[in-house]
Amino acid sequence: MVDWGVKRSLAVVVIATLTFLLGVPSAVNIHVLVNQDFVWSAGLIFSGLSMIFLLWKYGAKNFRLNMLNEGEDGSDWKLQGAFDYLTKYVLLLNGLALLVWWVVHTIQSADVPWYQLGNQSLMTAFLEWFAVGLVLLVLNLLFVRCRARMSGCWSSLVAKQEDIPVCRCCHKKGTGDRDNLITATDQAGERQVPDYSTINN
Repeated sequence: MVDWGVKRSLAVVVIATLTFLLGVPSAVNIHVLVNQDFVWSAGLIFSGLSMIFLLWKYGAKNFRLNMLNEGEDGSDWKLQGAFDYLTKYVLLLNGLALLVWWVVHTIQSADVPWYQLGNQSLMTAFLEWFAVGLVLLVLNLLFVRCRARMSGCWSSLVAKQEDIPVCRCCHKKGTGDRDNLITATDQAGERQVPDYSTINN
């Protein structure tokens, strides 16, 4: 949210509130917690596969040369060409093998048939993944279709944040930047990264 122009203090409050509200159902009902843990822990496999897909689209070699080897992080160790094959093929095979194992294990160990709904059934996982994916797809289409209008509304909301009182727990007046954690963090992010390649052993 900070990258979108929202003040950090306001972004912290919004994210913390949303996180709390999303966690309430799991805290109230143990069955919801079990279901969410089952569905979205397996969803991490799809998250990893999506990263590999992006690597294929961008190009493993381009990623290695432009994002890693040429990154201004002060590192003097450059990745070699073997990185391309490891990320494109080995990681892909690992992800697919893990996905197949999870599906087989879920079908064999579930209390109900895989095509029925249950806390830890395969069909429940597919249904929740499909629902979330559909919501994200619709939101993406709406954003693309109404980008200009949404940009105007968002700019208005960002402009109005100046009228919101600053959270006292996130900003201290009169103590300087040394005691202001937010300012210190921002300044730390703006510091120039030292060139470690110039350091002699």
